[in-house]
Amino acid sequence: MASSNINKDFACDDNAPEIIVTPQPAQECAVSDFDELCLAEDVYACAFVLASNATPGMYNFDPVSNPQMRLLWFYLSFISFSQSFALIALTVIAPPVVESVTLFVNCDNTTSEVFLRAASGLGFQDTDRCILELGLPVLEAQISGHLVQYRSATLDTLFYDNTLAGSCTLTTLQIVCCIWVMTHSYFRDFQHVQSLLQYRDFSRWFLPRKGEVLRKNSWVLLIPAMQWVLSTAIVSVSWCLIAGYSDPVDVVLNSMAFTFINEVAETFAEPVLTYYSKTAIAGLNPDDYGTEDILYIVTDYDEANAAYGDAGWYVRMDEAKAGLITDLCVRHQPDKYAKPNQRLIRLFRVLFFAAPPSFLTLCYMNTTGSMQYAPILSAMAACSITLHVQAHE
Repeated sequence: MASSNINKDFACDDNAPEIIVTPQPAQECAVSDFDELCLAEDVYACAFVLASNATPGMYNFDPVSNPQMRLLWFYLSFISFSQSFALIALTVIAPPVVESVTLFVNCDNTTSEVFLRAASGLGFQDTDRCILELGLPVLEAQISGHLVQYRSATLDTLFYDNTLAGSCTLTTLQIVCCIWVMTHSYFRDFQHVQSLLQYRDFSRWFLPRKGEVLRKNSWVLLIPAMQWVLSTAIVSVSWCLIAGYSDPVDVVLNSMAFTFINEVAETFAEPVLTYYSKTAIAGLNPDDYGTEDILYIVTDYDEANAAYGDAGWYVRMDEAKAGLITDLCVRHQPDKYAKPNQRLIRLFRVLFFAAPPSFLTLCYMNTTGSMQYAPILSAMAACSITLHVQAHE
């Protein structure tokens, strides 16, 4: 329960602004009247919390002026770079070859089907260019009294040239695996991004009520935006790759591999969270914050953190008031404060479900050279977006 010096009209929200009202009977409230918002224990969440809570009187998030932030910036940079590089490598630098065909080409017969197929795949148009591209002959044969030389040409089919080109059974498996990846990413990665934006709204409401001066640090939204961009890109690339493979084993294994790429931020979280949960903020003014060490982040619930009562930031598990349970988990009443980032959440959700089928449609059009099934894919995307948006309104 809130302390007795709190206006009873806000017993369920002891951080509400002071308003002169007609006295009313005290309102009893319980912990069940509050919601709990918990962030994922990953590097993105740690960075976002520390960046959001950085205030002029406590610490600076800049790694140059605050050396204690350098470890976090290193891990955040490495994770975002490694995920981005993996996607670029798979799509641009070394796109996977899903099929290879070896042809034996007679460069003197420029009208044969084999020559035309090799010419289309390797980009030569005449005999001289064919000989230059394919090199020395690998086979010679006497045909009608003439010596015919054959050269070897290997044609590789990249994943985006083989989209949904298999049998009905393979296509069904590909669609199932695509749904696996998107569902896994939505209920993990997108929910993590959504929690960060909800935490942002809570933090901007909560800090001033604890005497902290808010910084104009809207740039911290780049952290959840970066996580959203990468998770959406990972799902989109996975759809295109899964739809391009011809071997069922490759289809299933790739769906599993991409779920791991999305979990890299959680894999590297332990050393970051351990360091900042044991590191005290340096240079605090003892007149404002006392002489006891204040850690950068509290990851485990400890009732002793709530010893400061209404003046403190933390609440006990049995207290019916808004506050921090840990720095990654808060107790709040969402209807008690403004939530400007809800629009951004809705936009991110729509784009999250629109991007994978859109890129898959482009790959399919590249494979077939037509838009035969593009309307069907687009309709599937539109239905998926509509259902999920309505479910979260």
